[in-house]
Amino acid sequence: MTRIASPALALVGLLFATAAPVAAQDSVDRLLRTPTATPPAAEAPVNDGEADIQATDDQQDPEELRVTRALNAEITARNELAAAQERAEQAAFEAERARHEAEAAEILRQRLAWEESVRAADEARRRWDADRARWEADTRACQDGDRSRCARPN
Repeated sequence: MTRIASPALALVGLLFATAAPVAAQDSVDRLLRTPTATPPAAEAPVNDGEADIQATDDQQDPEELRVTRALNAEITARNELAAAQERAEQAAFEAERARHEAEAAEILRQRLAWEESVRAADEARRRWDADRARWEADTRACQDGDRSRCARPN
């Protein structure tokens, strides 16, 4: 840690620390006060803020007009490219959505057909089980002596 030997040295250090920004500020003020040569401006139309007054092309700098037109053409080209890209992506999206909907409809059709085949198989199994139970009952009854329930020869 640095120890300051006397209050007088501290005061001198403080004086130098605050004097540097003042000197820098003085040079900035000096530069700002120095007049610069500016070309005389043509009388501009008065714009009180109520209307946007646009100069005609012959009143503007030709190089600036050329650059502005080139930039506007580039912006227009990019906008048209973006719009075309968006249309292409929208068409691709619609095609994919139509494909997905067709696939979903086919899956639904297959599921409904499978469910119907399961119902038909369950019904066939119930009929077979009922026919088998009836045959077993008839066979037992025939074996027990009830000849009316015996199978007739073909």
